[in-house]
Amino acid sequence: MPRRTHGAGHLGTRFVTIPAEQEDESVAAQTRSEVSGQTIRWVFEDGPTKGMAFEHEFGRDGSVRYRMAGDGEAKGAKKGTGEVAKYGSARISDDVSVVSYRSANGFTLTVALNFAEHTAVGFASNSDQWFEQRGTFEVVD
Repeated sequence: MPRRTHGAGHLGTRFVTIPAEQEDESVAAQTRSEVSGQTIRWVFEDGPTKGMAFEHEFGRDGSVRYRMAGDGEAKGAKKGTGEVAKYGSARISDDVSVVSYRSANGFTLTVALNFAEHTAVGFASNSDQWFEQRGTFEVVD
């Protein structure tokens, strides 16, 4: 039976091995953070997506629907459209949550969201490239 290991031992947490049949339950448990059930639009000020707005609908079921957006309206897309991926998130502190997902184009995006300051720090990577990006976000429900 395949197993997946989660955890980060250097932060004082323990590693947890999750049987494959329990993985969906684990993903759902990890999505209970500030982002769950929210639609969030962010714009990075640097990196390959500099100045581009992206809207993310974070479902309580562990799915995220994401699309490029512009000037307050999704370009050619309405709410409920766009690509879908599974995401994980965690509350880091009262004001900060982190979210991560792998897009259809093979990039993994991990973003720390500071809800007090509405700032974002993201890391996008695939097997060949890695980018750090900083920007701002807003909750748009």
